[in-house]
Amino acid sequence: MIKYMLPWLEQNVEEVVQVMEENYWPYGVKATRHVISKFLDYMYNLRNSAEVIDT
Repeated sequence: MIKYMLPWLEQNVEEVVQVMEENYWPYGVKATRHVISKFLDYMYNLRNSAEVIDT
């Protein structure tokens, strides 16, 4: 159930689900491990981390 009422919200949500599939905002480490790994790679490449952190 949608908690907010805007005239275009339902259409926007439908478009997002079509493009990004049903679970477009996953929670938890297991579901987002690839994102965390990429973030840690960026941190190392930008020299914000002294060593590579493996996930």
